[in-house]
Amino acid sequence: MTVNESESYTLQAIPQPETYASVQSTPLSDETLRERLKLVLLGMRQQGLDALIIYADKEHGGNFEYLSGFIARFEEALLIVTKNGATTYVMGNENLKLVPHARLPGAVLHAPASHCPINQCRPISISPRCLRDRAFSFASESALLAGNT
Repeated sequence: MTVNESESYTLQAIPQPETYASVQSTPLSDETLRERLKLVLLGMRQQGLDALIIYADKEHGGNFEYLSGFIARFEEALLIVTKNGATTYVMGNENLKLVPHARLPGAVLHAPASHCPINQCRPISISPRCLRDRAFSFASESALLAGNT
């Protein structure tokens, strides 16, 4: 689509969108998030998984947010959940500061390579050995990478 420079545009006031101040928001309790983790761990046991690796970026963060309580912004991130309930956040420079606010506590693995400047997007570059050495140990090699559906 090209812009026709001969067209003119004007700004005009529009009505403010309707708000619903009387509708109460429903904050998620810590108990709700613990129950979510419990259900994920149950599903992992049923599937015979040692670890679940959840991918997130701004557009695909629902599964990540479901457990962590926050949205990975500006760059890619991983949340690794092991069968014993231990969690590790693999975060780039922009997201690193969000981990202290996570509702699901966990270790942090800094991955500056996950940063994705405009027109230079690259996938997260973390070696499996790095994950095994620094984030968790597999009893076997059964893990599942979960994206958003």
